[in-house]
Amino acid sequence: PTVWSAGLLAETKRIFVFATIHTAFNHPIVAAKQMATVDQIAHGRAGINVVAGWNQPEYETFGMDLPQSHDDRYALAQEWLDIVKKIWTTPGKFDWDGKFFQLQHVEGMPKPYDGMLPVLNAGSSTQGRAFAAKNANFVFTIVGGPDDGAEVVKTVTTQAKDEYHRNAGVLTLGHCVVRPTEKEAQELAQAQLKNFMKLAPRRGKETAFIREPTAAAWIVTLTADKDQLNQLTPSIKSVIAHYDYTKLYYSQFFWVEMAWERLRAEDL
Repeated sequence: PTVWSAGLLAETKRIFVFATIHTAFNHPIVAAKQMATVDQIAHGRAGINVVAGWNQPEYETFGMDLPQSHDDRYALAQEWLDIVKKIWTTPGKFDWDGKFFQLQHVEGMPKPYDGMLPVLNAGSSTQGRAFAAKNANFVFTIVGGPDDGAEVVKTVTTQAKDEYHRNAGVLTLGHCVVRPTEKEAQELAQAQLKNFMKLAPRRGKETAFIREPTAAAWIVTLTADKDQLNQLTPSIKSVIAHYDYTKLYYSQFFWVEMAWERLRAEDL
């Protein structure tokens, strides 16, 4: 992503690009120097998306162990980002003696083009949201639409302001279909959707499966992270308690039963 952002920014004049950097697989000194150079190329249009990590196969690829505690992963990410910021703002050399990094005579030149680069983060766990509230200029999250989006924005921005006295923006994703009229845009969107379903006929079933609350509850219990499971247990139990079990389809009953058995096995 860093190389891609440098190339994209070198060929443009107005867009702003955030490069995604994984704290476990990228040394903070290297990342700080790379992103400062990218920002110089961009004349101040670069940002950094900090990822603390959670995906076991990624760690296996790099021959590393995935810390099982959310607290440890975000503690590493916090120290990593603190070092990056210190490199960007400290004139001359400095030493660092932390929990995860012990560094000597660290110096970064050039500095970013116009001060600190903005930080983007997409944490969803309790620790992740706290990290974003403390550090991120923009919090990336997914919303279903304007109704639930308003509440998500309120929650994220309130935490940043109340706990850290910071103002945080909120970003999400979207898909735009642009045509001269709304009617033409709707027609094109429907045509694209039909074509997409034709090319990927299983996608509709997958989408319906994931959006089925009982299936989602079961899928969440498959996580190997017990801290995350403990945090999500109230929501899982809320889904389980919502249904009349005399009226569930067999498939729904299977998902609920498996979710309940996992919680019971973990004494939750």
